[in-house]
Amino acid sequence: MAKMTMNGGKIDVKWEAGKMVVFDDSFEHEVINETGSPRVLLIFDMVHPDMTETMFRELQEWEQNLKEQQQAMMAQAAQMESG
Repeated sequence: MAKMTMNGGKIDVKWEAGKMVVFDDSFEHEVINETGSPRVLLIFDMVHPDMTETMFRELQEWEQNLKEQQQAMMAQAAQMESG
């Protein structure tokens, strides 16, 4: 029987058709899809309750810097393509 499972730490989850699974993906985990159908995810980013305002601001700055670096790399690649 085809199945879809996820394991991480001490938890094993078996997906069931039509049911929702919520988990914290900040822990190392593995997903195995033996169903032959694509796996579709809806991801919500939430702030961890132990995160301080300073940590949150630092994370936002890091994300912004990463986006800017990605945009610069994409622009550089486009320039190289157009020659």
